Amino acid sequence: MKIGFIGLGIMGKPMAKNLLKAGFEVVAYTHKQATIDELVSCGAEAGTSGADLAGRCDAIVTMLPNSPKGGSYSYQTYQSARTLSSSSYVVT
Repeated sequence: MKIGFIGLGIMGKPMAKNLLKAGFEVVAYTHKQATIDELVSCGAEAGTSGADLAGRCDAIVTMLPNSPKGGSYSYQTYQSARTLSSSSYVVT
């Protein structure tokens, strides 16, 4: 299963790393390129947007703050989820 992960902060980054350790394929996307690069060095793939994740992943997990930036990413995720296949899902 390929899991897209949006929001790689205090909670999201360790969760994504644990998914990698458990053998899942992870596609990482967040606003900080250095964080994406760190996850890529652990075995993740880099994502470019919520839509990119929707096209590549079986599931999308979001771990977003309650802030304007988090709201923007939430809206992008909502729009992207509309393009997921019927067998995919979003965990927020």
